[in-house]
Parts: sequence; structure tokens; C-alpha cells
Amino acid sequence: YQYSKEIDIVEAIFLSHKDRPPCTKNQPPVAGAISWSRSLVTRIKKPVLRFQTMPDLKLNVLRWKPAPKPPAPQPMFDHVESNFAEEMAELIRETKYLDRMGFPIPEMALNLALQEEKYHS
Repeated sequence: YQYSKEIDIVEAIFLSHKDRPPCTKNQPPVAGAISWSRSLVTRIKKPVLRFQTMPDLKLNVLRWKPAPKPPAPQPMFDHVESNFAEEMAELIRETKYLDRMGFPIPEMALNLALQEEKYHS
């Protein structure tokens, strides 16, 4: 019963923020949205995982399987111009965050992020 309430709460949070997911202060939008959605999934998974580790409980009735991971977002790094410093700064931040989160990053984006100092001077 409590778990059902928790699912309803998480669903309400998701539906109210899905179009503009909350991000931390310096987090870029895409990485922030991914991080936020992962936190909601973790919030749902935690109780289930806790029950699955209890040896006395037989959870034959509850066979929870996580949904397959969605394909990694493919950031659009096809075209970068130096006149768009704001967008370039955001691309660099997105690249860094997505790399830390374990997503595959296109080589061009990695090169851009590695040369960040060059663009700030």
C-alpha cells in the first residue's frame, strides 16, 4: 500500500515537471533532465531492491524488472561556430556532465570540451 502511494507521488512529480525538469544550479539542461529522471527511477527501485535482499521473504509474486535503458541521447554537435559562445559553453558543459554520467560522447564533442580553455581566452 505504501509503495503504491510512493509510485503515485513519483508519477505526479514526473508529470508536473516532465516538460521542464528541475536542474541544479550549474547543470546543463540535457544532463540535468537525465539526472533528474534517474533520481525518480532510483526512488522507485530502492524499496524493491531492499525487499529482494531480504532472505526470509519470498518475492515470487513481485517480479520487478527495470525497463530497458533508453538509447543514449545523441547531442547535436554537427556544427559549432565560435560566434555562439553561449551555445558552445553549454555544449561543453553538456559534454562534461554526460561523460561523467557514462554516456558515449562523440569525438568532436570531446575535443571541444578538452579545448575549453582555448575558447575562454
